[in-house]
Amino acid sequence: MYSHLSLLVFSWLLLAQPTLGKNVTANIADVTSNSFLGTKPGCPPKCGNLSVPYPFGIGPNCAYNSNFTINCTNSEPSLIVLEALFNTTTTQVLSITPTQVWVQNAVASQCYNQTGAAVKDNGTAVWSDQLALPYTFSNTANKFTVVGCNSFGQLLGQSQAGFLGSGCGSQCVSSAGLIDAKCTGIGCCQTDIPEGLTSYVSTSFDNCGYAFMGEQDSFQYSNLSVFLDPNFVSLVPIVLDYAIGNQSCAIANNSDAYLCNPNNTLCSDNMDSSGYGGYLCSCENGYEGNPYLSPGCTDIDECIDPNLNDCDGNAKCTNTPGNFSCSCDHHFSGDGRSDGSGCTRQASLIPVILGYLSSHDHRPQMQQNNPMRT
Repeated sequence: MYSHLSLLVFSWLLLAQPTLGKNVTANIADVTSNSFLGTKPGCPPKCGNLSVPYPFGIGPNCAYNSNFTINCTNSEPSLIVLEALFNTTTTQVLSITPTQVWVQNAVASQCYNQTGAAVKDNGTAVWSDQLALPYTFSNTANKFTVVGCNSFGQLLGQSQAGFLGSGCGSQCVSSAGLIDAKCTGIGCCQTDIPEGLTSYVSTSFDNCGYAFMGEQDSFQYSNLSVFLDPNFVSLVPIVLDYAIGNQSCAIANNSDAYLCNPNNTLCSDNMDSSGYGGYLCSCENGYEGNPYLSPGCTDIDECIDPNLNDCDGNAKCTNTPGNFSCSCDHHFSGDGRSDGSGCTRQASLIPVILGYLSSHDHRPQMQQNNPMRT
């Protein structure tokens, strides 16, 4: 039976949290696409170890708009992701990809003793402020997690479509024995978050529990001691989806504000159910670069790197616009591709010719004339 000894209400961004953990750059920065680089002329490409590609930017006139502006203070990048009527809140940025932003998380908790007195209290707010457009919590990369014995966590939030909710419960006798456990409901539970979520508040009923939203692939539950790690808020980040504007590709393409460069780029509509719309630009297959900036996306020479083509070892790779072709070397036959028929050495014709000549050697024998006849 779930305990109702305490009420935990928290906001994931309004808590003071430690700085980055030592493993963050190794675990998160790897997801940044090396081809998704490039800044506007005169704009710095990095803040500390973070690459900042356009439509993001550092400083005035370097980003698409103020919501994509990265503040760089003491080599620590931050981004305004929360907007309130009289206040804005920034959070530390860990990584930027062509479709998502990784930001520092926060964990809140409240613990009560048997008399009902609070012995730990990190909860600060009932509702988090609205996420600034164009950001939404990624429903594919994040999970809502509740950790504690006999604990129930509830997530209530809102999107453009209205109010949304989710939650889960975990049960156990004692958290001391929960080591290397999975979040299956015993001491720890996880649930999906609603699509298009832009703000949320979480409540947790437990004598001492933890609740948070974070990247599901980064969190591996062992026991409650993981929350004592000061680097936890960075090791389990929150992933935000983003989009350009609020118009579809078809509508934006007919306006001067359309951001996709015309050279070898694709436009994709934001198809989630948030109702905010917007679009993203990307390079066509076989091309790389920043699809928002001139000269757009340029051809990838797959023949330079063997990992980018599947030509057979006995084939020649020829680069073509957006693709490549394979042709077998001399004396080999096949389609030239390692995932196809490859290249097979042709049988030599010399032994065949010699054998043919040998079997057809019918040179006439000279007859000796006998001068004496009888």
